[in-house]
Amino acid sequence: MLDFLKNNHKESSKQQLDITNIEDDILQLSNHRYRAIIQISTINFELKSESEKDIITELYQNFLNSLPSQIQIYIQVRELDLKTYTSNFRASLKNNDSYIKYKNQINNYIDFVNNLSHKNKILTRLFYLIIPIDDCNNNYLEAKNKLNINCDIIQKNLTKLKLSTKRLNNLDIFNLFYAIYNPEIYKIQPINQELINNLKKAIV
Repeated sequence: MLDFLKNNHKESSKQQLDITNIEDDILQLSNHRYRAIIQISTINFELKSESEKDIITELYQNFLNSLPSQIQIYIQVRELDLKTYTSNFRASLKNNDSYIKYKNQINNYIDFVNNLSHKNKILTRLFYLIIPIDDCNNNYLEAKNKLNINCDIIQKNLTKLKLSTKRLNNLDIFNLFYAIYNPEIYKIQPINQELINNLKKAIV
């Protein structure tokens, strides 16, 4: 259950990541360092017209100039679990009139998706902004307030770029690191509260 914490190196994941706690939607590191994480959507820049590209570029420059703190950009590549998707899709339509009416077409679509995922790995990229606070005179409440304010500013400015955002909560943060260190188990073993409690005991 705690394979999340294992790797091929002598150092544990705890030592590598330097995590002390995950609380209040904040990743807490040693030496009073704190991180908030925001997941963001993407824009297909190449499909935009030249005028749209100019507008996006200008808005992005304004976004960078308005940053209240430094940021880090993290991109995670995950393999999509399409079998779960198709199973849930079929189950959601069982009592739907559309399923009865278009049963053959729906089943053909599900078979196509399952065959496609069986022959090819379907990958998706997830984009995150990491917002740091490193110096608050050992004052956690001050650090928490600063992170909340900075996240709010950053998310509001990202909406001007027509990007949707979501600040990761405690469970989301666990999911993020769980997927990094155990991608295969992550696909088949959902994180529940029992697992979170065990992970907390191991990394704190």
